[in-house]
Amino acid sequence: MVDAWDEIADWYAERLHAGSAMHEFARDILLKHLPANLDGKRVVDVGCGEGLLTRAAAERGAKALGIDPAQRMIEHALAAEAAHQAGAEYAVDDGCTLATVPPGSTDWVIAGLSLNNVPDLSAAIQAIRRVLVVGGRSSSPSRIRASKRPARAGRPRRAHPVAWSVTMRPKASGVHPTRRECVVPGTSIGC
Repeated sequence: MVDAWDEIADWYAERLHAGSAMHEFARDILLKHLPANLDGKRVVDVGCGEGLLTRAAAERGAKALGIDPAQRMIEHALAAEAAHQAGAEYAVDDGCTLATVPPGSTDWVIAGLSLNNVPDLSAAIQAIRRVLVVGGRSSSPSRIRASKRPARAGRPRRAHPVAWSVTMRPKASGVHPTRRECVVPGTSIGC
């Protein structure tokens, strides 16, 4: 999968720079779940791509690290950072392992649309849990069904973008999620 992202990295970065409503919407949803002031907080952006969310977290005062398995995407992130210095850092890393991130070192883990593309979601969630401090949080836009009703003939159920946020708390058997928040913007739909 990494090879595929390296191959399309230039196209992907151009698409974002030209304006991608889907990415901008996902970014806006995610940023609404982050505090406006992240001064001193350590934030890791999993699957950062060209660094859109990493830079946004850094602009809020975070010590932001964007990681992506595709070297070419990191090159685009570094170029964007050089053009608009926000203080973000970047590293090539796998979202399923987060090998470059020490255990218990991160206050927030964010993931734009990358969790839709990881080859092993369970491994990615385990890696996120490993790097979070006690009480750390993870947020990512996702898609849920707005209704449990069956689709009508010729009309599929609608899926709406949402953001989820999980707070990690310690337990005797390890660190587990204790609270999940979920909301569809502009509606009263929760999950």
